[in-house]
Amino acid sequence: MVAGSSAWRPSVFLIAPDVALLAGISRGLNPKQLHPRAVKLYNALHVFAGPTALAVVKLVRLGE
Repeated sequence: MVAGSSAWRPSVFLIAPDVALLAGISRGLNPKQLHPRAVKLYNALHVFAGPTALAVVKLVRLGE
């Protein structure tokens, strides 16, 4: 890998949405059950609009 490389960025975008699961950890919930306070955050981070917009911006900037 080259020094100063931005190879870590795709990893962050792949892992970040599931960090919302940490907000849902709570005792007393059944396995595979998400705490109600984490549902909105989880859903917001799993929308494709943000990554799609970033991809479009990147493609437009590459064309300049």
